[in-house]
Amino acid sequence: PDEHVIALRPPNGAVPARAKSACFGASPTNTSGPPHPLLLVAAFSQQTVFPKFNQYISSIWGGICQECGLVCAQRREGAPYTLGSFGGQPVDVLLDMHWALPLRRLDDLPHRLVFYSWDPGKLGRYFHFAGNMLQMAGPAERVVAQTVQRPETSVYVQINKEMRSSGGFVFSWRRALAHLGMPKPAIQKLVDAHISRFAANWTTDLAAHMAAYKSG
Repeated sequence: PDEHVIALRPPNGAVPARAKSACFGASPTNTSGPPHPLLLVAAFSQQTVFPKFNQYISSIWGGICQECGLVCAQRREGAPYTLGSFGGQPVDVLLDMHWALPLRRLDDLPHRLVFYSWDPGKLGRYFHFAGNMLQMAGPAERVVAQTVQRPETSVYVQINKEMRSSGGFVFSWRRALAHLGMPKPAIQKLVDAHISRFAANWTTDLAAHMAAYKSG
């Protein structure tokens, strides 16, 4: 996805209307009904503990957005949060791998958030090789605590627990897409087309990296 800055509130205070996607139940004969809310897929510097994390997430969501006809954008690190349009279309999915916004700022905005984190109890010898590790773990755990307080809008996924096997990888995606509001038939289609093919490589890469630093 192209990097873009998205605003929480457009200048006129109105949330842009989104077209209803086939992945959320729309069809040529059924385009009525409320569209999906803003979808947020976030993490805080997880590439520090798994360098290929951002690459996998961006690749998979790129395929999902294309399949579903969603406008997908990625916030640049340090950029302000805005909710505008991209190419004249309201943004449907915001990827933010450097999340820096207190979740209370989203409480009045229709949205669904999936936040990826790393179990800090499983950092192993990472602390001996990366002096900035605590700078990742602290902010990430603060966001996790905020998601727990908002179960209707937010969930978190622990990468090194829920996604360490191929089965766990696919299940975590099913869980995330269901939380974002997609029905089971759409989720299955996306798993078959854009998710399952990454499972083996993800598992191999993650296991090798965790073994190297004894972080499992």
